[in-house]
Amino acid sequence: MATNNAINLKASGIVSYDGAGTFSGLTDPLPATHGGTAQSTYASGDILYASATNTLSKLAKGTDTQVLTLSGGLPTWAAAGGGGGAGTTGFLVYPSADLTGVTGDGTVYTIHYDTKLYDPGTNFSSQTTYTAPSTGFYVFYVQLTQNADTDTNRLIVNLVTTSFTYRLVFGQWAIQGQVEGINYYETYTACQTASLTAGNTVQVQYSANGDGAAQNSVFGGNAPILTSFSGYKVA
Repeated sequence: MATNNAINLKASGIVSYDGAGTFSGLTDPLPATHGGTAQSTYASGDILYASATNTLSKLAKGTDTQVLTLSGGLPTWAAAGGGGGAGTTGFLVYPSADLTGVTGDGTVYTIHYDTKLYDPGTNFSSQTTYTAPSTGFYVFYVQLTQNADTDTNRLIVNLVTTSFTYRLVFGQWAIQGQVEGINYYETYTACQTASLTAGNTVQVQYSANGDGAAQNSVFGGNAPILTSFSGYKVA
């Protein structure tokens, strides 16, 4: 197009083009139905998309690690996760030291996990609590090793969420001390799926019965790891 070539866009106005990429006389954005975008400003990271028939809109950038998905047929940003991978919803924690002094009188203890091996979304907090970053289905894995050198005759391990309590382990012996009587060690592993709403919390709780003395222990440490808690969103 030649310099200063005039283009008559409408009867009430003339727009001129200088041949170097500058139009003059154009005060309003061109509509989407006439080759324009109907937008006059953009911020870094904006994405242009059709929000309705013959209508273009801007989607502001999300935050780091978010992914682009659809909601109601329109693009939106959401936390990464699902699709069979842990993404930023996953975590793996363990206690660095033994939980000692666990009484055998049925007192419920929330297991503390003070060491994180994986928690990119920082969803595990207070050494006890996982908080669901988004609504969906999650899977959790619990490993617990105990030393019961008393007359313990019942062990319970629960996965406790905001809405439900899931019984992971229930051990009952007919006679106190039936399993070796003293210094017996047990490792329990369990897997549980749970439907969570964003903001729901998850903890692991442990209790023992049969002897009121504070002599039971839940083993911690990492040589090897004997007690751990992990999980992630699957759908």
